[in-house]
Amino acid sequence: MRINGHAHIFSLNSVLSKYAIRIVVTRINEKGLPAFVGDTVEKLLNDQMKHPENLTEDELLDRFIGYIAGSSAVKKIIPKQFNLPFGIQLPGSKKRARRLKRAALQATLDRLSSNFDKGAEADATIRDVFQTLRIAMLPSATHVAERLFEEASPDEIMVALMMDITSEQTAAADQVLYLRQMKETAAAAVAYPGRIIPFVAVNTRRDNYYELMCRGIEEHGFAGIKLYPSLGIEVISDRMKRVFDYCHDNDLPILLHCNQGGFKENDASVEFGNPAHWRDILKERPNLRVCFAHAGGTDQGPMKKNGPVKGDWTHTVQELINKYDQVYMDISYHTDQMLNEEHEKNYLKWLKTVLKDDKLKRRVIFGTDGWLLRLNLPDSLYMNWFENRLTEAEMKLIYEKAPAEYLGLPVNGLKTMRGNIRNLVEYLDAQPSVGGQPAEWLISASKSSYAIRRRNAGWSPNNHIHLLARAFFRSSYMTAPQKALDFEEAGDLLMRQLTWWNREQVSESVFRNDRRNVALRLISQCEGSGLLYEEGYTKNLALDKIAELLGDESKTVADVGITLDSMYRVQAE
Repeated sequence: MRINGHAHIFSLNSVLSKYAIRIVVTRINEKGLPAFVGDTVEKLLNDQMKHPENLTEDELLDRFIGYIAGSSAVKKIIPKQFNLPFGIQLPGSKKRARRLKRAALQATLDRLSSNFDKGAEADATIRDVFQTLRIAMLPSATHVAERLFEEASPDEIMVALMMDITSEQTAAADQVLYLRQMKETAAAAVAYPGRIIPFVAVNTRRDNYYELMCRGIEEHGFAGIKLYPSLGIEVISDRMKRVFDYCHDNDLPILLHCNQGGFKENDASVEFGNPAHWRDILKERPNLRVCFAHAGGTDQGPMKKNGPVKGDWTHTVQELINKYDQVYMDISYHTDQMLNEEHEKNYLKWLKTVLKDDKLKRRVIFGTDGWLLRLNLPDSLYMNWFENRLTEAEMKLIYEKAPAEYLGLPVNGLKTMRGNIRNLVEYLDAQPSVGGQPAEWLISASKSSYAIRRRNAGWSPNNHIHLLARAFFRSSYMTAPQKALDFEEAGDLLMRQLTWWNREQVSESVFRNDRRNVALRLISQCEGSGLLYEEGYTKNLALDKIAELLGDESKTVADVGITLDSMYRVQAE
């Protein structure tokens, strides 16, 4: 078992507000990239906020490059190189044309990187930014989790931390986004039972912060609290006192952002993350379970030759660990040492010294900070860097023993399972079905025999025809609550659940005529959208097949979309 103690599975779609976009773009600009990269990200996110859509990877790449190519900096330096005629009809089959276009887009991205990346001066590349967007703009938390798990070991457990980027001025307006993220994170925990441990984000700038926190824990089975002080959250306040009391009374762990990088409201708000603030908090509640993310960070400069000195945030975190039995630190997003031999030597000397200390070695948690880490490198490479430099015993300490103890997982028998994990287990037990095989620890901890309902692997938000099918049913044949469902949930809707279904109220001949009319409208929309028939299909054959599907009460929206995809193809641009 491996535990990634610090990860993010939220989709950017669940945080997009003008305020959040400003915060995200500021973070991009701090990576040392050309200004037009941040401008491009800002345009993309504003487009997505105003007109949400599920872009395929090729569509996202096309748009990303288009915005960059349209910037004055690129036009001035390379006026023709990036003005590629992507819309022309390429020779050969439609499939070959799409492959050639994709290759042209990838080649253009490579040329952009080679011409404009700043090398050692920058903390990321243009390609890194695109690869981050490629994950972050997936439709839902479940889709993001699926992408991150592709790089993980089969038994990996991931602590999924919500993110709440808001201000006093935007909190009321963007609450719908927060609730969407909460719901999506809970759905991902059901899709990957026991492999996702969800933590709810608490932002005391919301007037109803306490109610939202309780909803996440008590209604959706969240197993911990995530704080991000540098977004403007003061930990020494009456509001936070209520949070700490709730965590103490309900045996909930807290994980807080603790370095001088990352997202911030402004430079002054960075100080809210100073671990020194926690001396008084922990003095009042010595049994509070707290993890200081990034171990205080290396943003005060590379690790010193003899380790952190008094006054460094990392030094303060280690002092708190030595004083209190429930305090931990994670080593997520520690990348500063990776490209400098001396920095690496000093960093490893510090880490190995910590992992030899009888007390500290039990309090260091491995985490990646993915998908945010992708601005620098993939999760898998981050894991490999540590595996290639630490012993097997040292790795086991940080990716199994310490995080399992911090989380309260029952890895050493049910007696070690703590209240927060019991809360998650009870939530999962109450679900009618889950999306996959439960993690081993969950099987031993649960009294339930889980019914597994796997997601339809053929139903994809990256498929243009599937998106068309969902949009068709959503526009005319779904109730208001059904329209609010995400892509995956909409695909699970049965034909008999849609508003046009009237078999019980009319004669069979009328029902047959009604469903054929619905099928005709759907086929006409496919044709009107420029879809072409695959070889062997005609309009009449397609009409008969779809009408038959619509009359089967056990068939779903996804079944219709997948069938359409087998009969039509997208015309190449």
